[in-house]
Amino acid sequence: YYGFFGEELYFIDLGKHLDWGYVDNGPLTMWMGRLSRELMGDSVFALRFFPAIAGALTIVIVGLMTRELGGGSFAQGLAALAVLVATGWLDTQNHLCAPASEPVWWGLCAYFLMRIIKTGNTRFWVWFGVSAGIGLLNKPSMLFLCAAIGISLLLTPQRRYLFDRWAVIGGL
Repeated sequence: YYGFFGEELYFIDLGKHLDWGYVDNGPLTMWMGRLSRELMGDSVFALRFFPAIAGALTIVIVGLMTRELGGGSFAQGLAALAVLVATGWLDTQNHLCAPASEPVWWGLCAYFLMRIIKTGNTRFWVWFGVSAGIGLLNKPSMLFLCAAIGISLLLTPQRRYLFDRWAVIGGL
C-alpha cells in the first residue's frame, strides 16, 4: 500500500465526528484514528501506528499464552513467529480497520481465562471483563467469544469459576 486504504478514509471521516457507536462499527477504531491524527498528523504512518502496535501486542500475547500452556522458549518463539508471518494478520494490522485490534482483545480474554483455570485466582475475571469491554467497543463479535466461553465453562468442571463474585464483577 502506497497510500490510504479506502476503508481508512471512511474511518478518518468518522473520527471527525466521534460518537459512542456507529451503524456499522464500534467507536474504538475511530477513536484510535482520531488520536493518531491528533498526535502525529495526517500521514499514512500516523494512521497505521496503532494497528501496528496492536499487531506487536498480538505477538506478545501469543507468546504469553504459549508459556501458559507449558511451552518453553523455543515454543514461545515459534508461536510468535507463526503469528508474525501469518499473511492475513500482516495485511489486517497494516491499516486502520476494526479487525486490526480484535486479536488483542480476544487474546487477552483467552490469556486471562487460562490464568484463572491454571492458578484458580478468580480475580483475573476483572481483567477479562476489562478486555472484553474494550473489545466490545471495537466489534460486537466479542459477545460471541464471551457466550462461547460461558457455555464451554458450564459444560466442564471449570464451571465453578463462573459462580464467583469476581466473575460477576468482571461481567459488570
